[in-house]
Amino acid sequence: DAGYGLIFAGLTLLARAKWGRRYGDALNLVLILSLGAVVWGALSGTWFGLDKKQLPELMRGLPWLDNMQNVQWLCFLIAGVHLSVAHLWKALATINSLVCLAQVGWTTIIWGNFFMAAQLIAGRAYQPLMLWLYGIGIGLVILFTAPSRNVFKTLVTGVVTIINPSGGAISSFGDLLSYI
Repeated sequence: DAGYGLIFAGLTLLARAKWGRRYGDALNLVLILSLGAVVWGALSGTWFGLDKKQLPELMRGLPWLDNMQNVQWLCFLIAGVHLSVAHLWKALATINSLVCLAQVGWTTIIWGNFFMAAQLIAGRAYQPLMLWLYGIGIGLVILFTAPSRNVFKTLVTGVVTIINPSGGAISSFGDLLSYI
């Protein structure tokens, strides 16, 4: 809610002026969260819980966000970007190794998950692209999670990684869904 976000941001700025560095990190966090609420509230047209019809046209937000499937799609998009940054960061940390390609594979799986969630929940249709992303991503993870001269060991380790219930492909789908 943009209105309440503004109140919290204002109170936080007052607290920073009064106490300064004493509670700096905590106040910075509250300020960031408050400003996030202001931005989302302004975009979605929520001000102090008032009905949008009672608000001036300028404060009603983006009509696109009135559709719940669009909001869900946006949540999945934010998840895809955020989770991809994390995996690509890991890929950069291992850039001089073939293991880097496994992280690229996980990023590809995340985008397959995005398209799957968008199709199943947000009413979008992406079937062919989604299947290609899953195929490429799973292949990269299987082949490059633990590359070895022993091809059997490489394949077994990769498959176990993909089917692992606490960190495999299904878990990565759950990670994406959690952003809704």
